[in-house]
Amino acid sequence: MIPTLLVAAASAFLAPVAAMCPTVTTIAVTPPTSGQCCSSTVSSTSSGGSAILAALCIALTGAGSGVAMGLDCVPDDDPVTCGAVSVICDTPDPSWDGLFAINCLPPPPF
Repeated sequence: MIPTLLVAAASAFLAPVAAMCPTVTTIAVTPPTSGQCCSSTVSSTSSGGSAILAALCIALTGAGSGVAMGLDCVPDDDPVTCGAVSVICDTPDPSWDGLFAINCLPPPPF
């Protein structure tokens, strides 16, 4: 799981990385369909969320004022077995390797 301290450190040290991106990958926010079990959630516009996106040269479109990002996620469709923060997100890109998922919402009630 990603410690909160790591997210805070990322925001302090990785923000300048955005200026070093040769190209920016634009990702459209889509309706969430993928069950995820994440260690925590942050806003994509928070210092930690924006630092992660900047470090990976990612820009979100269709996000309005920002969306919730799940951090340190694994696929899990069962909120009972999650043991952390169970959310429904856009299907994460495999290249993100569980680091984060975007547009995360609480799962519907049983």
